Amino acid sequence: MFSNYLNKLKGKEVEIRAAGVTYKGKLLEIAAEYVFLRRSQGYAQIPMDRIQSIKAAAEAPPPLRRDIAPQFFEMPESTTDKDTDSKNSN
Repeated sequence: MFSNYLNKLKGKEVEIRAAGVTYKGKLLEIAAEYVFLRRSQGYAQIPMDRIQSIKAAAEAPPPLRRDIAPQFFEMPESTTDKDTDSKNSN
């Protein structure tokens, strides 16, 4: 079952999580002990016993959500500045 899934990903862009590192590249070959990946920096040979997950690479990252209203980032007028100005004028 797992091998069928991997065979479908062969030749496609994938993300492999292994030993806390995420590798991205084209899945070239699946051997008994290693997975071979072509990356932009070169080739990677990743031991099967280190692999935590293999999935197809996302086409594009999801769009950013903008749930916070722009007014949240506006600074309110400071009342302390007005208080110090009136004290200095006396």
